[in-house]
Amino acid sequence: MPDSGLVRSHEFDQSRRRLGAWLHAHMEGVRSLGDREVELYRDSKGVVAGWEVQSADSGRRFWVLIDGAFPFSKVQIACVSEGDRYLQWPHVEEDGFLCLPAPGWLPCEKLGVSAQDSLQRAEQLISNCQSEDFVRTESQKEFVSYWARHSGTAVRSLIDVAGNRAARVVCALKTGGGIVVGESSEQLDAWCEKNEEFQGGVAVQAVFAFVEDAPFLPFPQNSREFFDRFIEASPEINRCLAKLSPFQNTLIILASSVQGGVGLWGCCLRAASSDGFRPSFSAKIDKSVWRRGCPYQPVSIWRVDGSWVHGRDRDVHYSQLSQRHLVVLGAGSLGSQVASRLAQAGVGRISIVDPQVLAACNVGRHELGMGSLGKNKAEELARVLSEKYPHGDYSGVPATWQAVLRDSSELFEGADLVVCCMGETAQDLAWSAHHQSGRLQIPSLYGWLGTQGATGHALLIAPSGPGLSCFIDPGGYVKRPDTEFSGGDQLQAEPGCGTEFQPYGPLAAGEVEVLVSRLAIDFLSGKVGASAHRIRTCSTEELSELGGEWTRAHRLQRPEGYEGPLQYELAVTSCGECYKCKDGK
Repeated sequence: MPDSGLVRSHEFDQSRRRLGAWLHAHMEGVRSLGDREVELYRDSKGVVAGWEVQSADSGRRFWVLIDGAFPFSKVQIACVSEGDRYLQWPHVEEDGFLCLPAPGWLPCEKLGVSAQDSLQRAEQLISNCQSEDFVRTESQKEFVSYWARHSGTAVRSLIDVAGNRAARVVCALKTGGGIVVGESSEQLDAWCEKNEEFQGGVAVQAVFAFVEDAPFLPFPQNSREFFDRFIEASPEINRCLAKLSPFQNTLIILASSVQGGVGLWGCCLRAASSDGFRPSFSAKIDKSVWRRGCPYQPVSIWRVDGSWVHGRDRDVHYSQLSQRHLVVLGAGSLGSQVASRLAQAGVGRISIVDPQVLAACNVGRHELGMGSLGKNKAEELARVLSEKYPHGDYSGVPATWQAVLRDSSELFEGADLVVCCMGETAQDLAWSAHHQSGRLQIPSLYGWLGTQGATGHALLIAPSGPGLSCFIDPGGYVKRPDTEFSGGDQLQAEPGCGTEFQPYGPLAAGEVEVLVSRLAIDFLSGKVGASAHRIRTCSTEELSELGGEWTRAHRLQRPEGYEGPLQYELAVTSCGECYKCKDGK
């Protein structure tokens, strides 16, 4: 009796008996499958039982298969009357297993309807596959899933597919971690340096080109068929190959665009033997050597370029964000998450500045974990981001911003935006003073959480705009507060010197991180100008639990009767009362 560990045995057995009874009542030639037949699909599909049935209309034989999650998983179907059609027909896998869309009803909901739906879809697929046009168009839609399915060789590609469709010679490295291909040796070296298993390696000659007509089943089986179908009709590819030698291993990377996007595919042509060729023979321009003498192996291509990683070519802002340089001051609970989110969004270069090391008490609301204890926050965060997104440029500076300004001022001069999340009022106001001095002609974005994390602010200020002192006082209090607490600022402290902190959790930090990150992206992508002030507040219920109340100023922003979380914007204007407004710059 099968025990899947997913569904209790008696539930599985009861549902299996019901399905068997339904098949006997509605299908012809029904028999239970033996252990050897079920074994064909056990490891790959988790199948534990099945039946053979025959269609009354077509006479085709199908195997009805169920896995250990049944009846909470769909009925699977294999076709066993059409011969081996794997990689001949679309949606047909090994041993006739059919990849079918999910039925409208699960067996646990309507067993008979669900089983009948799966069988009808199987019958329709096999009927459609009798048409060469269907096989061609359907397999082209998902060609990446079929190409080089069992090659065992995966190539990671950094090639700029979205921005450059020209056929060209590219660079490739064969490393201990696999083959990596990109636009230049410098690009490959930078990427591999951040991935230990890909460091070192030998160069492999490679060519890249777009092929408008995506490959379709059945695929070429040798280099001659590959060249006849895809290379002969492309003068651009042939011109690139003329620069290479067939007596060296050659990687051919091709791209095709279908409804689902741009997919990569290709092959490795192993070096042809030079035996029998005269030293003066110009094999580079003799295509017959490529076609006849180079052993052919299709390879799967994994896109790891930024456009694919950050939005699968569909993020319209990626081309802008990837060219931007961001400086983050402070890699604490807020700054670390903002830096991580902006790297995830595709910002091409992020410089992180923080002199402090990570402590255990930071980890609960920090991007870094216990493995980084005692290490500099900025350097560790840059290392983690580089491992996650090796196509990006992330650096950590274990110093104060004042030291960076003194010793490496070009870091700020080459930036597009400074995000200030230091969480220390004196440091924030000091940076604001420098920012407003006129020596840095880029905006600053300040992010902070209010008392107990009940509120959060994202404040974008132009260099010619008001100073941070127009919005907070020297004690760190917001001049126009949304909340008030009877117990004061609610600061807590550890049993040590200089350890005061606001007792908010990771959810509050995460919500403000999104607020700050969104404003940064909106500015970098041109959606907003150089000044904006966004405020996010918790719900009335949450605030009450924290022991606070809304101020009169906040209630003017809150819609009548609404008590949930709220986000709103205020104009960025001078207060007219702080030292900057009264005494000028």
